[in-house]
Amino acid sequence: MRGRGGGVPTFAYPLWPVSAVLSEPAARSRWVHLGEQRVGRKPILQTADRMCDRNGGRRLRQWLIEQIDSGMYPGLIWENEEKSMFRIPWKHAGKQDYNQEVDASIFKAWAVFKGKFKEGDKAEPATWKTRLRCALNKSPDFEEVTDRSQLDISEPYKVYRIVPEEEQKCKCPDKLSDLFHSHLPPEY
Repeated sequence: MRGRGGGVPTFAYPLWPVSAVLSEPAARSRWVHLGEQRVGRKPILQTADRMCDRNGGRRLRQWLIEQIDSGMYPGLIWENEEKSMFRIPWKHAGKQDYNQEVDASIFKAWAVFKGKFKEGDKAEPATWKTRLRCALNKSPDFEEVTDRSQLDISEPYKVYRIVPEEEQKCKCPDKLSDLFHSHLPPEY
């Protein structure tokens, strides 16, 4: 439809759930209105960095560094002297020598910290592991170093790098503008 005056088209753009452009936890509580404000003919978009919830990741970063430094979890150690990479034990529950109390202890600690498990609840080590893995993968603070991980040994582990703040990018879709512009009429 045509706008008033100057022939600049105006369109009603839908409210997009943040989950369409962001990952949790921001997606639970915010909506982004795309296309309401304009500069010239182009809608103004919030940048992905401004929309990402970096505070949730900071909690994971601080918590995990404290756990590594504590020495309480077997296999959870610094990989280098600079303390920029760490090993996290990654033994599969199906292994013959798997011991839930030892091999799932860091995953259980994360579940307790997040309030997802309390003593007396049914133990779900696979779920605990999944939750921590997803938190690490989602956080801009961490990056898996796959060529240093050892998953086919008797005491398997993954290696993660702590990404310095100046190198971080929000782990949102790389093509946020593509997501938006794919719903615009061709003249944009």
